[in-house]
Amino acid sequence: MYSIFNYYPELKKYIPYNKKFSTIEFKKTFEDTYTLSYSQNNNVEDYEKFKNLIYDNIGKNYFPVMRISDGEMLLLTSFQNESRRSNLKKRLIVALKNIYKSTFYNEDKHLSSHIFGNFDHGTGKSETYRYSARQFTKKESENIKKKFINELKFVSNNGILAIHYSYSEKPSIVEKYWLKFNLILNTNFIFLNEKNCFPFYFVYMFLSESNSLNRIINKKKVLCISSADGSKRKNIMNKIYLYDPVKITWLPIPTSKTFFYNLNLSEHNISKNYDIVFLAAGTGKSNIIKQLSIYNCPIIDCGYIFEVWNNETLKFKRVGCVTDDEY
Repeated sequence: MYSIFNYYPELKKYIPYNKKFSTIEFKKTFEDTYTLSYSQNNNVEDYEKFKNLIYDNIGKNYFPVMRISDGEMLLLTSFQNESRRSNLKKRLIVALKNIYKSTFYNEDKHLSSHIFGNFDHGTGKSETYRYSARQFTKKESENIKKKFINELKFVSNNGILAIHYSYSEKPSIVEKYWLKFNLILNTNFIFLNEKNCFPFYFVYMFLSESNSLNRIINKKKVLCISSADGSKRKNIMNKIYLYDPVKITWLPIPTSKTFFYNLNLSEHNISKNYDIVFLAAGTGKSNIIKQLSIYNCPIIDCGYIFEVWNNETLKFKRVGCVTDDEY
């Protein structure tokens, strides 16, 4: 398989290394996968570094870990043409669709599809891609993007952006955004490096291994933030209880519009003394993550992992959630 740099040589000035996505516990999942990286070390060493950064901050320092994939990239870059690695027919079809979208869909409609996306706990899927009737002025649209960029900068300065820079033989859903996404980051002085940027799938791997879960939960005070309720909330908490935490507190948030939501910790009698925070807040998570800077502990954007903890069979439907001994 040819390197992604053969198709996007411009990318190399933003993110210099392309390497095998090697692992110890997930070899079957990532057998033919590569990743772009800011680190020249092998992927196994990078993963150990990623884990240690989280361990070192448990119950000590605010340390956000935020995942970035196609939804967040689309929010910043808008519609992009298909990957240069795709066949000509597919690239042509997508290019024509984008011409149609740019003609009939305003930028505010595109933004509203992400900012006001609703999460369906029945299906475990986000309605991010459904268009909202809400209309934004050009100024409002600009302010929304500025807010998101400022929150990305805040996270990169204080913790980790776990970015979906992985690819295999089949073009990934995200690679068409990489070039413009990195240009936007660079233009806004968000500078990534081997200390604040790691692969997206490291988060799923970390929260799928018993050893790492035990280390961050056992005898620890855990705060969960999500819109899940009822039996789903109970199932997630039961999964955490398996690792014997000191306590678990649940802070409910809305299923939509989390990008604009202001946490009211006093209303729910939430203390500021926790060792780890698990957050599931959709595309608007950056807004919540910034507000959680009052906590001296890692804030892990776990997202889909809550779906897995609610229903174990779902781990087989998402890359990075199944270790080799379960595969």
